[in-house]
This record gives sequence, structure tokens and C-alpha cells, in this order.
Amino acid sequence: PTPEPIVFREVSTRRGETAQLRFADGTEIRLAPTSRLRYPADMLGPSRDLELDGEAYVVAGHPGGARAPLQIRTALGTTRDIGTRFVVRALPDAPLEVVVVDGLVSLHAAVASDSAAGDSLVIPPGSLGTVTTAGALRAPRRVRVDAYVSWLDGRLSFVDTPVRDVLATLARWRSFDYTIADPAVGNRRFTGVVDRERTSEFLDVVALTANLRLEWRGDSVVVRDDTSRVTAPRAPAIR
Repeated sequence: PTPEPIVFREVSTRRGETAQLRFADGTEIRLAPTSRLRYPADMLGPSRDLELDGEAYVVAGHPGGARAPLQIRTALGTTRDIGTRFVVRALPDAPLEVVVVDGLVSLHAAVASDSAAGDSLVIPPGSLGTVTTAGALRAPRRVRVDAYVSWLDGRLSFVDTPVRDVLATLARWRSFDYTIADPAVGNRRFTGVVDRERTSEFLDVVALTANLRLEWRGDSVVVRDDTSRVTAPRAPAIR
């Protein structure tokens, strides 16, 4: 007999929103803002292939019996669980990043390429594996895992992060728009931790630390170079 078609469901989050899902196979997923997850309606069925755009924290379930492997598919590659907790970050116009909290995962590039790591690799705990926007795998490297999972506890953590990436993350978590008027400013590095509900104050700290000037126009901010370290006017309360 012809197998029944797999029924899929979908959940998505807007800026500033998160979602938490628990499945019958024991898998738990926390979805970060501006993310979309497509998943089988029956996670105890013949497929546990999920499709992700955005960022998610995954605690893989391991039901008894011969079950399909849990796989998180993105545009750049597929992450396969080997018994673990991990973060998948598949943001637009950015490399695919997979950080393993514990256990192991295998990472497979969507398209075969002349990659330093071949077409697949195994990521150990405490490490980051990457698929570049060109489809090349990069060998795992050790990272501070807390910088990738702190959002689960209401904090956003940055370690030597380019200002452009800091702003992009803050804009996902809080509803505001930004423009970097001086491109070189985006390359400046920042390290710090913020309560994600206090983003407005934190932007002032970033500006002071990285010598930036913030010019607010409603819920939008223009970021400029400011060697005098003057930040004005003060950020409004961001929704």
C-alpha cells in the first residue's frame, strides 16, 4: 500500500516573540524571534525532519523503538541529533551556526563543496560548527556556550561581537529598526550582557563602549561614528 502522506504544521515568531514546543517523542524546542519552524504533526511517525528559518534551541527526544533520526533542515545544511541539546542559528544572509551544549550532532552541508571539513562533520559539546553562505563546512571550534543560550534565561550575551551583529540581534528581540550610517562602525567589537527587557539602556552602553552616536527617530535609530562619545538624544522606550 502507498504510505500515507506526512502532515506538517508550522509555527513562526515575530520580532520580540518566542515560542516553546513539546512533542510526543520528548523533543523540546524553544524558538527565538523572527523564526519559523515546520514540523511533522506526528513526531512518532516515519519522519522527524524539521525545517527551520531563524534560531532555535533543541533538546532532542529519544523515544524507544526504531524511530527516525531527528533532523533540523535549513537552507545551508542539516543538523542530525546524536543525543544532545543544541542551538541552530540559520539567519538570513548569514552562515549556519550549530552550537552543541551536550552530546553530539552531525552537520551536513546542503550542497557538496570544496570544504576544509568535507561534506559532513561531528560537533562535540562546547563547540560551534559552521556552514558558510557559500556552502562550505568549517571544522568545529570551542566557544563560550553561554553566549549562545543565555536568551533562554532572558539575557542576551555578546563576546567580542561586531557591532553590526549586536544591533541585528537587539532588533530581533526588541521592536526597532536601525541604520548604520558609517559602515566601518559595524566592524567594531563589543562584549557585554543585557537583560533583554532593558534594551534601550543597553544601546546607550554599546554606544559609549564602541564610540557611537545614536540618533533616534521614533522607533528607528541611525548609528554613526562619534569619537567624542556623546550619545544623544537618549533612546526612547522600545516596545
